[in-house]
Order: sequence, then C-alpha cells, then structure tokens
Amino acid sequence: MKTHFLKLGLLVALIFIIFNCSKPVPTQELVKARQSIEELQNRNPQGKSKEILDRAIQELKSAHEKLPEEDYDVSKKKAETSYQLARFGTLEWYPAGIENLKKAYQEKFSLADSANAEILAKEDFESSKSFSNEAEQILGQIEQNKLQPEESSKIENQNYNSEDEKNKILTKLEAILMLYNSAEDKYNKAIKSATIAYETSLTYKNEYFNQLKSLESKFNQAKQYNAEKYEPEKTALIQQRISEVNKQIDENQLKLAYKNLEELRNDINGLYALAISKYSQEKLKEAESTFQKTSGNVDKNKNILGQNASKINELMVSGKEALNTAKTDYASENYESTIKYSEEVLKICGVINDLIDQSNVAYKRNLALEEQKRREEEQKKKEQELAEEQAKKEQPTPSEENIKLIYTVKKTKPAECLWRIAGKKEIYNNPKEWKKIYEANKDQIKNPNLIYPGQNLKIPK
Repeated sequence: MKTHFLKLGLLVALIFIIFNCSKPVPTQELVKARQSIEELQNRNPQGKSKEILDRAIQELKSAHEKLPEEDYDVSKKKAETSYQLARFGTLEWYPAGIENLKKAYQEKFSLADSANAEILAKEDFESSKSFSNEAEQILGQIEQNKLQPEESSKIENQNYNSEDEKNKILTKLEAILMLYNSAEDKYNKAIKSATIAYETSLTYKNEYFNQLKSLESKFNQAKQYNAEKYEPEKTALIQQRISEVNKQIDENQLKLAYKNLEELRNDINGLYALAISKYSQEKLKEAESTFQKTSGNVDKNKNILGQNASKINELMVSGKEALNTAKTDYASENYESTIKYSEEVLKICGVINDLIDQSNVAYKRNLALEEQKRREEEQKKKEQELAEEQAKKEQPTPSEENIKLIYTVKKTKPAECLWRIAGKKEIYNNPKEWKKIYEANKDQIKNPNLIYPGQNLKIPK
C-alpha cells in the first residue's frame, strides 16, 4: 500500500512538471527518496531500521502533499529528509543483514569444505574464500570509519549545527553505505562460489562410492583368506569403518570420507597382505601333506590300479610340477600364484584318490564276480550230480502203466530241452507236446526250461 502511494505521488509530481514547467518541482529529490525507500523495503527491515523506514515514508508522503499547494521548497526539504532517513535506515539494517549473509556464506562454505571442495572444486572454493576475505577487509574499513553516535543522532533527528556539518556527515554516510554495498556484493559472490564448489564436489560422490566398493572387494578377499582368523579385532574394526565411510559419502561428508578412504586403503592393504601370506603358507603346507599321502596311497595300491595306472602316473607328475611351482612362488612372495598352484595340487590329488578308489571298487567287484562264478559252477555240478542220482532212483520198471519209454537227456549242442525232445520222431514228433513230458516229470523238473544231461525222463504214451 505504501509503495503504491509513493508511485502515485511520483505521478502527481510529473503532472506538475508538465503543467507548471516554470516552477521548480523537486522531482529529482522525490524520485531519489522513493528509490531509497523501495531499496530499504526490499531488505525487509526490522526493529529500529523499520521505524526509520516508516518515518522516511511519512516524510515522502508529506512532500507529495505539499505539491498541490505549490510549496515546493518544503516539499523538496521533506523529500531530502525522507531520502536521508531511508539511507540511514539502510545503514541501520546493514550490520544484521551483513551478519546474516556472513552466516549464509559460512554454512555454504562449511558444506563445500565438508564435501572436499578444496580438492574437488579448488578454483571455486578458493574464489569463495577470496571474496569472503575481501568482504572482511571492507568491514574492517567500515569499523574504522563508522559514524559516531552523535553523528547518527544528527541524521536521525535532523538537527545539524550547520550546512557544512550536514554535508560532511551525509557524505560520510554515503561512503559507509558504499562500503557496505561492496561487502554485501563480495559475500553474495562468496556464497555463489561456495555453492558452485559444493555442487561440483557432489558430482564426485559416485567416484568415492566406487573407491569404497573397490576397497570393500579387497577386504572381502582378505576375509576369504581367513583374515578374521589371523586378525579378528582389526577385521571387525575395518568392517565398522567401511560402514561409517559409506554413511559419510551418503551424507556428503566427502572431506572426511576422503581422509578415511586413504586410511582404509592402507589398513585393508596391510590386512590383505598379512592374510594372503599366511593363507598361502597354510595352503602350501596342506598341498605338501596331501601330495605325500596321495603318493603313499598310490604305492600302496599300485598292484590293483589296472587301466587307471597310466593316468594316475601322469597326474602324479603334474602334481609334482604344480607343487614345485607353488614352493618357488611362495619363496618369491608371489602368494596368489602360490595359492593357485597349491589348490591345483589338491585338486590333482583328489582326482588321483578318486581313481584309486575306482580301481579298488573294480578290483573287489572282479573278485566278487570270480567268486560268484566259482560258486555257481560248484552249485551247477552238485545239482547235476543230484539229478543223475535222482534219475537213477526214479527210473521206471517196464511194467509201469502209461509210460511209453524212459528218455535219458543227452549232452548236446545246442543243449536238449523239452521242446526238442518232444519233437523227436521216436517221442511225439511234435514239439508242442513238451508239456506232457513236463507233467510226467514234475518230481524232478522244477523249471521246465532247465533240464540236465543224464536225467531219465518218463515219456507218457
């Protein structure tokens, strides 16, 4: 509302200029006062600065009210007073305003510093500090040349002793305001540079995450090499610090993260070196012991290796070569290669032992088959003897009824069977009649598909 009034007053002044060009309307003074008031209003003044602003607005309003009365001298004086009060109000605003700017800068600078802008965005970071230092220097000049209490009182109360004194004080006021304006500009530039530095630094977050991921990968390798067994406390501490650094990066604390990444890198490399050296030593010992046991196993079972003997011998040679390579690499502190060849030895030994087991199984199976064959032959012989004996006991007398004849099973190739016997001319001349023979001889034929040479079979009529 007050701004609207000021613009309306300026319009009235312009109308007076157009229709009353011969009279000295104080347009310049009115415009200057209005501009100074608007400048102060835009700063959102509080407290005493606000009180002075209200007085300046009232004076400008009074100046406009004098225009219709053509009391231009009074209007001019009030416009000048309004201008001086607005400028003095601006001076009253500046200390708190600059302090707020300074705090804003410090917050931005702190964020940029935490984000490691000193390294990641050095140019903007240094520019920010430079602008801040220049602002501080300007504030130092203001402190040395500030208005004295009595001078401030004269501006506020408009009670100068002379025109010369007034001009000196107002000149000093403008000089101080110019310095404040310059300091304000420097702080704004410092804030802008700090903001750019901060935002630039954040573009490196993913790179920091990748560095941490790489370190974590090496740490996990150290754990695979039993780091927790060799250095349990240090391993636990590093695990905790990895989580902390991850959080620092996530929260844009890149400066702290950068420092901790370097420390982590050294600690993890140290843990990795320790773990892999001890792990490779243990693997080499395991490979040596296993190869020795496997070699003994080969010697112990060399007589039963059979067709696997040649392959096992080749594998023993390969295992020996891998073991020698592992020993050489360990002596050269080439631990990764030591582990690789030690594991190759263990793998080869595993294959050899599997082949020995297979050979043992095959050998035992062959023994079992031979034993089974022997037993079957013995059983078959016994059954044949029993059948012959039984046949002799059961051989029928010529007086038995319904018996056509007694047929003695012969040893032929192919072997005789009920089908072939029934097909003989002297028997039935029909192989399909074999069941008659089977039915008549069930007492000695348990399986119609199995008869033995020497058996005496009754042939029904």
